[in-house]
Amino acid sequence: MIEDTLDRVQRAFLHGRHRPPSNAYAAPGKIFAAQFKDEVSCKLQAREIAAVEGFWQRQGRGLSAAKKGDLEQSQREFRAASTDLEESELSEQAILLVRTLLDPAQAYYHYLLQDYGRARELVLSAAATNHRLVEDFGVAIISAQRMQLCHNILRITTREGRREETVRLAAGYLNYLEHNRVPLPGIINWAHIVRDFPDSIVQFYFDQVCGEAALAMAGSYDCRAFSALLDHVDAAHCSASFSSHGHSWITITRCKFSEQIEEYLDRVCALLELGKTAEPSIWLASVFDVAAVCRELGSRGRQVADRIYREMESLPDARWIFQDLVLDEAR
Repeated sequence: MIEDTLDRVQRAFLHGRHRPPSNAYAAPGKIFAAQFKDEVSCKLQAREIAAVEGFWQRQGRGLSAAKKGDLEQSQREFRAASTDLEESELSEQAILLVRTLLDPAQAYYHYLLQDYGRARELVLSAAATNHRLVEDFGVAIISAQRMQLCHNILRITTREGRREETVRLAAGYLNYLEHNRVPLPGIINWAHIVRDFPDSIVQFYFDQVCGEAALAMAGSYDCRAFSALLDHVDAAHCSASFSSHGHSWITITRCKFSEQIEEYLDRVCALLELGKTAEPSIWLASVFDVAAVCRELGSRGRQVADRIYREMESLPDARWIFQDLVLDEAR
């Protein structure tokens, strides 16, 4: 019977592996960008709006170069933008609007260089800038950016090797996003948001934060760390329609920690089939976990796990993180 389940796992993984990405996860970003642009246009003169948008374009080029691995070009773009911003005659509000996007983009550049201390400083600087824009200048919509900044802090914390801390922080933020529980954990106590934008944006970040917790837990059997997430498996307190991918991962992973392995494998198939139409980090973590579980289930299980590893190593946009997880497991 377990062989039939393992065959189902392999089919579900291969189905998900070859699914094209979904555009659904781009929608919340577009909603935020449109509302943000409308709010900014009401607060700045046309001349400054054009200048700010010019800086945002340069920041975008630097970020794009970093994502493509061209770190020299990325550095040039960021340095030029920073120098020109210092020499500009923009108003304080306009400068803050530039910095709130420029600092996180530069943080990503330093993250790729494994300079996690500097990356963290820049993210926290962006958080302080964000607060000033909301509190001093009334740009309420920009508070939504704090969800992305929180996500960035979680990823940096994981890369620093503090995976249990990542899960603790993520659990606190998930409780805030879904249940509005405060206060937030210390290092992210700035991450509260003004909830006057579509719920789809909150759900988008719930899944992203859950994805960071999933990656931090990938390959782990630390029940104590995982227990921090269990507030999101109670149907009496959680909506079935709210961030379904994140909730599915938590519910399914509870089966693994409860050693209900056959039920875990049976239920995880639905998540594996989603592929890139799910939140990518949740899918990647699920794939890694299921491969680790299969490897312990005899010769057929090892065959399925080996097939999964080979497929993931050939997937360009997943290879780096999957290989990192394999290396961490080997240590």
